[in-house]
Amino acid sequence: MSYNICGFITNQKLSDKLEELSEALSVHIQSSEESTLEEALEDKDEYADIDVYEEGEASLVFCSNALLEEDSKLGQLTSRGKQLTEFMLSETSMVFAFRFYEQGEKVAEDFYVFEPGFTCYGANKLQLTEASDILEEGLSAILQPLMGKPFEDLDLSASVLRLKL
Repeated sequence: MSYNICGFITNQKLSDKLEELSEALSVHIQSSEESTLEEALEDKDEYADIDVYEEGEASLVFCSNALLEEDSKLGQLTSRGKQLTEFMLSETSMVFAFRFYEQGEKVAEDFYVFEPGFTCYGANKLQLTEASDILEEGLSAILQPLMGKPFEDLDLSASVLRLKL
């Protein structure tokens, strides 16, 4: 399966902080319902719902790329000692981006382009190379310390909170 996913990972439970999440993404949440992780991984258009998967004290959020603008307010979710990593992963275009936030500020950015050749822009905090598997070595490197498992070990039938916009 080819992934084209966007969202972020944070070391806090966001289901308890929906007002803060709404403000950080500049959206109005109309309602919520239950969904699955498999459905959350489907491509999202500009007006798509936001899916929140939680495990332990961490949240993995999937949303449309339109909500993750360069000047987003996601950093405000990290103002109380929390960390957040934003990701935009497109296996279709072979472009992958990660933004790292701490203490309310963006602290680093990694941007990888694999076609026509491999190029890395930014800090290369994840130390990825042309031979790297982005999901295994990139996303999982962030997910594993927070949720205790790599991306590929997540249960696709797990429950997800779907926020309707």
